[in-house]
Amino acid sequence: GQSGVENFLKAEEVELIRKTKRSFSRELQSASQPLKRALRRFFRKIVRREVRKLQRSGTLRLFSNRAGGQVRKADVTLQKALSKKDKEEFGELIKTYGIRSQTRAGKRTAKQYGGKWEVRPEDQTKFLSEREFVWGSTIDQINVQLEDSFREVLVDAANAEPRPGINTITRSLFDSALSAGGVLSPGRAERIARTETHVFQNDGIYKGYKAAGIKRLRWV
Repeated sequence: GQSGVENFLKAEEVELIRKTKRSFSRELQSASQPLKRALRRFFRKIVRREVRKLQRSGTLRLFSNRAGGQVRKADVTLQKALSKKDKEEFGELIKTYGIRSQTRAGKRTAKQYGGKWEVRPEDQTKFLSEREFVWGSTIDQINVQLEDSFREVLVDAANAEPRPGINTITRSLFDSALSAGGVLSPGRAERIARTETHVFQNDGIYKGYKAAGIKRLRWV
């Protein structure tokens, strides 16, 4: 819908707000690209590492046609895929790229209305703390889903007749995680990047208004 502002703002200020909103909407796609690429690299790194762990531990052999006389129960238990360090890296990626978007949006907005971009440390701490809770929930969900997707591949291999080779199982693991329908797909990286970039941009715009002395906005 269109934006409306309390009538104590001038008509030209209202139009500037509308133009600002439209321009940031158009820029969201390109602005989110760096974070999307970083998340895709992070996802690929995690999957490669976890597949290597299964290879080195001999787990893939036990579920493959090279198991010999060893029979592996289909109900397999996997170690947690993501460590505390992984979760911290995930959050740092979002925070680093997010703050860049927030700052660009805030500086532009403040400048348009004659203000100077600045953020009170306590405001930034509160905002980031709220976002970190969201990131934590997201990465915990990813961890469970990645474990489940790997487990499903191994269960399918254990139940197959004849059993697949190690290379086939390896490809299936990568596909289950990184393909278009995988738990760490390019689409998921894009959704996370667009969402977080949008949140950081909006926060920057809001803080830019405050820095310029605009204290009340009403969106209708």
